[in-house]
Amino acid sequence: MSLTFPRTLCAAVTIVAALAMSSPARVARGDEAAEDAPAAEQQAVEVDANSDADAEVATAKPALRVVPAGGSTEMVQYVSDAMRAISEYEGDPATADRYRLSMCLNIIEAADVGLESAPSDNEANVLTIVKLMAMERMQDIAQQQLQRTEELIRSDERPAVAGVGWGRFTQKAMQKWGEWSDEEKKQFKSTLLSDLPEDEQLFKVRAGSIRSVASYLARGDEDSGRQLLEEAVEIMQSHDNPAAESVVARLQGTLRRLELLDNPMELSGVQVDGTPLDWESYRGKVVLVDFWATWCGPCRAELPNVKEMYAAYHDKGFDVVGVSLDTSLEKVEEFVEAQEIPWANLYGEDEEHDGWDHPMATYYGISGIPTAILVDQQGRAVDLNARGVRLRDELQRLLGDPVESPTEGDEAETDASDAQATAAAETDPAT
Repeated sequence: MSLTFPRTLCAAVTIVAALAMSSPARVARGDEAAEDAPAAEQQAVEVDANSDADAEVATAKPALRVVPAGGSTEMVQYVSDAMRAISEYEGDPATADRYRLSMCLNIIEAADVGLESAPSDNEANVLTIVKLMAMERMQDIAQQQLQRTEELIRSDERPAVAGVGWGRFTQKAMQKWGEWSDEEKKQFKSTLLSDLPEDEQLFKVRAGSIRSVASYLARGDEDSGRQLLEEAVEIMQSHDNPAAESVVARLQGTLRRLELLDNPMELSGVQVDGTPLDWESYRGKVVLVDFWATWCGPCRAELPNVKEMYAAYHDKGFDVVGVSLDTSLEKVEEFVEAQEIPWANLYGEDEEHDGWDHPMATYYGISGIPTAILVDQQGRAVDLNARGVRLRDELQRLLGDPVESPTEGDEAETDASDAQATAAAETDPAT
């Protein structure tokens, strides 16, 4: 007994095979000319003739670049020819992507026309399969284009542009770190630490990305964060880039901060009123060391929570020492007075040591604010991210019930404040 397959089903098999054979490096070359259709019934893919890639696409057997007139049978034949063309064409990546995208759009349009033209069950099956496959292929092409574009951006010679690329690269790593295999993590670190740029500013951009990732990892994977910093310090110390010394100092500071938990915290400097800080006088108290700035939105958003905790726990032995990363002493003084901030605040002694260059910011590798470190009565750091509800919970653990109860309903507000601060923390523009 012989089996006879409907023509459209055979076409589906041909289409599926053609798509499976195609690869990112292969694109449609075009096919034999189709019958001419009235111009009013044709929809051409727009081509920018100003680029060489588009010009090459425009010359690739134009008949298939227009969806012909017809019903379901003609559409099945068209999508079959178009898919075969995609599998046969070879060209450079830019031309390939443009042509593949234009052909996929045409295939989707043809499938829609066919599905609206009273197709047989077999035709409807083929057209539906092909439409979905074309959509998936477009998604694959877009992902490949995005990956190539991001690589080009990271290698850009302009620090402002390269910084965007490395920022996206590290942000994705932070989002997916928990899902990655050991091999994927190893590949990420290799990309981050290899081919360090000679340009001083680009060198700082790379270092800033390293610090950001390490700080993030330290929240849930301390060993990975420390290991990344140790490897970066070793590599960058031997680099002859003019920025190497200052960059390494900041990386070592970040490493010092990540290793601070359960260890004594050192703090020194000049207060806003010009007097030196007596850090030893705070022993016996629980102290929040808050790195902040008047221009930092997340810092200002967290301030009401800190003030409320100060009012609730100050009489039980809670205090705050702020470290301002501003570059205007006058603005700090005005802000402290306007907000009625009762605790001490450190400020850089001169222009070379203010802002992100404050000695304490360098010593602890501060690359984003607010950074709030909670120190216990013995002067040991017990929390490196004491904001929002975390601060409230730590104070409850260390000092018990507050003298003055927090405002009713404030817990939800501080939760939101913590989430906002985490999402929008201000980062050091120099790195």
